[in-house]
Amino acid sequence: MRSRFNRVFFFAVLVSVVVGCSVDAVLGVSEEEASTVLAAAEVNVVVCYSAVAEADEVGANVTALLTRLGEAGELLSLGELAFSEGDYDSALTYAGQSQEMLSGFVDEAHDLEELAFNEHYWSFTTDVLIFVVGTSVIVVGSIIVWLLLKKRTLGSVSK
Repeated sequence: MRSRFNRVFFFAVLVSVVVGCSVDAVLGVSEEEASTVLAAAEVNVVVCYSAVAEADEVGANVTALLTRLGEAGELLSLGELAFSEGDYDSALTYAGQSQEMLSGFVDEAHDLEELAFNEHYWSFTTDVLIFVVGTSVIVVGSIIVWLLLKKRTLGSVSK
């Protein structure tokens, strides 16, 4: 009986250890994994910041992007805080949320940059066109006035 109890007890302990290790492996996040994801999220924030800066340089309206970037940075900070406290699950979650928030961000920044560039191009083209037409009207109008005054002056001198 004792031998059977020992076998059952040994089997139960073995199952508990295996299940316990499996649960930790499935549910727990390692420090290395959390560190890697946090580093990737940080690089992503820096890349997105550079994209916003480039778009801002050409005059794009980047207010909404900056708001989103700030929120993603806040999530990243929360992840780094959780990591420093040893809460790797939360660190991974916050870093993932930060990455998710910045999904497609660089493309949006480039689209805004292109839109701003096109708006400036057409604004410049319109300004040049208005200048050319305005100058032409002034020159042609001046010539017409000069011819009329010349004709009137020559007509009054010959009489």
